[in-house]
Amino acid sequence: MWQLGILIGVLLVILIVVQLLKKPAATGARRGSRALPDSDSSLPAPAPTTLPAFQRRDYLLTAAERQFHDVLLALVAPRGYRLFVQTPLTCLVSLPPGVPDRQAWLNRIDRKTVDFVLCEPKALRPVLAIELDDSSHQRESRKQRDALVESNLAAAGVPLLRWKCDPRGYKREELAQAIAASLAGAEGTVPAPSATPSGKADRVTPPASSPQSPPPPAARAAARG
Repeated sequence: MWQLGILIGVLLVILIVVQLLKKPAATGARRGSRALPDSDSSLPAPAPTTLPAFQRRDYLLTAAERQFHDVLLALVAPRGYRLFVQTPLTCLVSLPPGVPDRQAWLNRIDRKTVDFVLCEPKALRPVLAIELDDSSHQRESRKQRDALVESNLAAAGVPLLRWKCDPRGYKREELAQAIAASLAGAEGTVPAPSATPSGKADRVTPPASSPQSPPPPAARAAARG
C-alpha cells in the first residue's frame, strides 16, 4: 500500500508543476493581447495608389499681369534682357552654409515669389525684380509680405521696382525711366531699355500680338541710305 501512496504523491507533484508552468505562459499571452489595439484606427492611412485628377491651368499670369508683361517685354527684350515671371524668392537670394538659424531664415521666404525678374542674357544673373502692385497689396498681411520680400532683396543687393497696376495701360516712357533708374546702381548690366520714339502715343494697351516699335530715326536714315 505504501508504494501506491508514493506513486499518488509523485503524480500530484507532477500535476502541480505542470500547472505552475502553464500559468506564466497564459498570463504572458493575456498581457500581449492587452498590448494590441482593439482596432487599427490609430494606424496611419495607406498612401493613395492613384493620383487625383490634376488639371492644367489655363494661364500662368492673370490678365493684368499679362498686359504689363507684354509692355515690359517690348521694352527690355531688344536690349538683351531675359524676362522671367513668378520666380521664387529662393532662386534670387541665398544664404551660405554656417549662417546661424539658416533654415529658419530660409523658411521665412519659402513660397514667396516675385512677379517679374530681369536677368543678364549670358549668365542669367538677376539684375532687377519688379512687382506689379494691385489693390490686394493694400491688405495688412500683404504689406507684411511685401516688406519681407523687399528687405531680403535689398540685403542681397537685388534692386526692386514696384509698379502700380493700371488696367488702362502703361506709359512706356515712364516705365523705361523707372527701370533705368533702378538699374543705375547695378554693376555689369546691359544698357537700360529705351522707350518708344518721341511723337508716338506712349500710353499703350498691348493687344495679344502687338506690332514692334518703329526703329529709331538713325536706323531709318541708315536704311534709306
